[in-house]
Amino acid sequence: MIRRPAPFPVACALLAIAYFVLAPGTPERAQGPRVIVLGLDGLDPDLLSSLMDEGALPNFSRLAGEGSFSRLGTTTPPQSPVAWSTFLTGANPGVHGVFDFVHRDPATYRPYLSTARTEPPECVLSVGDWRFPLDSPEVKLLRSGGAFWEKIAAAGHPVLALKVPADYPPGEEEGRVLAGMGVPDLAGTYGDFTYYTDRPETEGEVEGGRIEIVRVAGGRVSAELRGPPNTLRAGFPALTVPVIVEIDPEEPAAHIQIGESRTVLVEGEWSPWLAVEFDPGFLAPSVRGICRLFLEKVRPWFGLYVSPVNVDPRDPALPIARPEGFSGELAAEVGPFYTQGMAEETSGLNSGVLSDASYLGQAGIVLSESERLLDSGLEEFRERGGLLFFYVGTSDLTSHMFWRARDPGHPAPPPELPPGSDPIRDLYVRLDGMLGRV
Repeated sequence: MIRRPAPFPVACALLAIAYFVLAPGTPERAQGPRVIVLGLDGLDPDLLSSLMDEGALPNFSRLAGEGSFSRLGTTTPPQSPVAWSTFLTGANPGVHGVFDFVHRDPATYRPYLSTARTEPPECVLSVGDWRFPLDSPEVKLLRSGGAFWEKIAAAGHPVLALKVPADYPPGEEEGRVLAGMGVPDLAGTYGDFTYYTDRPETEGEVEGGRIEIVRVAGGRVSAELRGPPNTLRAGFPALTVPVIVEIDPEEPAAHIQIGESRTVLVEGEWSPWLAVEFDPGFLAPSVRGICRLFLEKVRPWFGLYVSPVNVDPRDPALPIARPEGFSGELAAEVGPFYTQGMAEETSGLNSGVLSDASYLGQAGIVLSESERLLDSGLEEFRERGGLLFFYVGTSDLTSHMFWRARDPGHPAPPPELPPGSDPIRDLYVRLDGMLGRV
């Protein structure tokens, strides 16, 4: 690893919180070595120091004062999958083989995700338009080198690693692992949203999503939500479920049905998780996912945002965790949660579909889920000891989206928020609260 101060966009806040774990006066706990690694991606060390000096971050200040605070070196290039692969393996990019978010196939020049690849079935029986695989597809981790906790597990110590970046699918080594950054949505993309509106000037594909024009007739909207490709049909057409919206004639609200799930939303509200099932036909099992909706407007024009359909942790269609069933155990304890590696709706914001405030509302939901998962991990850690690794990506993505609020020379326009708003400061204060949980 190159020994120089880490620039803003990379993981420069990795906190090995040994002091709090080993401090006297804590509740009864498991015996043996105990270490927590809290990975807060993308924190800026200068801003962190400034806010600590102001007294805004008491838990960071306590850790820095009674433990240590120093800048980490980073990788070349200083990108998240590269830096985190180096952190996990202790090897440089020349060893672990991850050099960017995407690599290219030299035979075709097509880009592909640098950390994982899905190999289709080798044997397929075709009957008309139907395709019947005779073996299973395989998802491969392209990063070379095992995570450092393989040695910890091999030494007999418990390992719990949650939302691990650049580790999809998790390997076969012992431990309880939930993959994070690098996990696709159910359709195999890395965060493609769908936006339904009756404003024809917005129609078309946008980077990271799709805008579909709908017709409002008698206060009702009918559409379809695309899901994963139907691998049993020639050409792999997208599986779909119906979307039906009934607009309240008086209130700024709507009753929304997506597949078999229903919810009622008012303008400016995010929905809870809604389960959707896609049926490939021919007696094949349904593919289950979860999504959130955001009702932007019902009149004088209509706008409904649907998040990428995430893998349902209760019934995962992709290998997002190990051992098998672990993600379901977590969901049973904390409720459904984002499984898509980069959960924040950055594409919706970048495309202009979501407002700054709408994005921040959704990012707050992601962070709330992270807090619940961290609490669950801490409870298990107190009982079992060993290693707890926990990753937070909201700090990185929201900083990317709102650094323009702090940099007068930023080429992007300033956020449209109430005067005095400081999303990044608010984020750091909330992360300080997460640190305080530890």
